[in-house]
Amino acid sequence: MALQPDIHANQSILIYIDSEDAEADYESGDLAGESADFILDLEEPIICPENQMMLASMYSCSIPYSFYDIRNDVNDKIQFRIFNNGTGLATIFDIDFGTNLPNAPYYGVENSHGNYSTTSLSTQVNLIFTELIRPGLIAGGFANVNSTIQLLYIPTKQKYMVRLLNFPNNLIPQIQQQGAGYMDTEIGLPQDDNTIRVFAQDGTGVYFLLMPNVVDITGSTHGLFLRTNLASDSTIASDTGRSTDILAHIPITGNQGDIIHSPPQSNLHKSRVKVKAINHIHIQIRDERNRPMDFNGLHNHIVILIDFIYERKKIIPDNAFRRQKEIFQHRIQGQLDDLSRQGFKKPLTYSSRSRRVPAHEPDLVAQPHAPNVEIREIEEEEKEEEKMEDTENIEVSQTGLDSNEVDTSQLVKDTI
Repeated sequence: MALQPDIHANQSILIYIDSEDAEADYESGDLAGESADFILDLEEPIICPENQMMLASMYSCSIPYSFYDIRNDVNDKIQFRIFNNGTGLATIFDIDFGTNLPNAPYYGVENSHGNYSTTSLSTQVNLIFTELIRPGLIAGGFANVNSTIQLLYIPTKQKYMVRLLNFPNNLIPQIQQQGAGYMDTEIGLPQDDNTIRVFAQDGTGVYFLLMPNVVDITGSTHGLFLRTNLASDSTIASDTGRSTDILAHIPITGNQGDIIHSPPQSNLHKSRVKVKAINHIHIQIRDERNRPMDFNGLHNHIVILIDFIYERKKIIPDNAFRRQKEIFQHRIQGQLDDLSRQGFKKPLTYSSRSRRVPAHEPDLVAQPHAPNVEIREIEEEEKEEEKMEDTENIEVSQTGLDSNEVDTSQLVKDTI
């Protein structure tokens, strides 16, 4: 069961965070903007009492959908190859969205990173191919001035067919992805699959290849993850199978240009904070593969909730000693019954005093704070201890013992 705040503990605290107020940018550059990875210092540290612990959760957030689906060194390259049967070598070309286009000033001001549809992605691939790849293909005798490339989207299959138009016959065009940095799911290839796929031809200078998977333009960013220095070992990520610093998952529900909202009622998980004082908060907003996001200059708003809960030591009953005591009592009673059957008449008694056995050291667990229930539990425990510490007398009935004296105390000791 998830940990829940305690109404008798300290009052909950809401921390309203605007990335614009960050004291220090933890990471910057093309891989991460200021609002994606930053540290916020608190002038008033949050102190947790000794008998309580803190629970952290994301209360709400408002994040602009200003990051790009096609990003630098994440998924901005397509590897195109021409294999030469004579030499046994392949000439490799990368359709690189990160390169400026020299002959298109309105595109060449910056790279081609951005958000695309199935149609606009095909248009941009052909533009990059025409500006950057075709001159090299013409020089090598692989293409002519009319050669183009297409990503033809087939709606009924939701797949791309890659087509090379106006190419010389008897070529062996190929496509091969190289893992990180290359488009995989966006154009319909298995993720991180470096299989060499060979184009077929129809004899008229057209080469074609149907992608094996459906197209997923947003395949590299299906959701956002809020990572902080507050999370403990209460979350596990599938990519590592280990505990992570993920505090919350933020689903992407809008379109490019919208604001991604996460309302308070959608955040139910609370993560235990292991430290007793919070004087700074490290915020990281990353994708599902723990890659930094770039919000392109826009800022985000995040609200973190800190709850307090009493921590108690879990009482683990030691039933082993009680069971041993019952076995011992039964054994002694059996010995006394044997003496009675042998003719002893003098009343025989034995006493056994319980001893304390230290319980195992328990782990700290979160329990609701209910004073009345706690007092009742303590009283019952004290009564049980008094019963175990009392001397128990067992009297054997008279069975016609003769006048011979018998050292019964020594006899009882011998039976233990």
